[in-house]
Amino acid sequence: GTNERVQADKVFKTNASGILTVDKLAPGQYYVKEVATVNGNIINETPITFEVAAETLEAPTVIERTATNKKAR
Repeated sequence: GTNERVQADKVFKTNASGILTVDKLAPGQYYVKEVATVNGNIINETPITFEVAAETLEAPTVIERTATNKKAR
């Protein structure tokens, strides 16, 4: 299963490993927030923030953030 993530008005899904990939973001402040989950997990409602800096436009840049789901009882 996959989790859905929202950025602005767009919905993205993580891959089978739980990794979200978004390409070609303009410089700025962003966040992702979980809106659905699978396998009895509890939705993590804490937004995950990150910034794309202007100087990263010349080369691909990886920004890593980690979120952990808790299992429902």
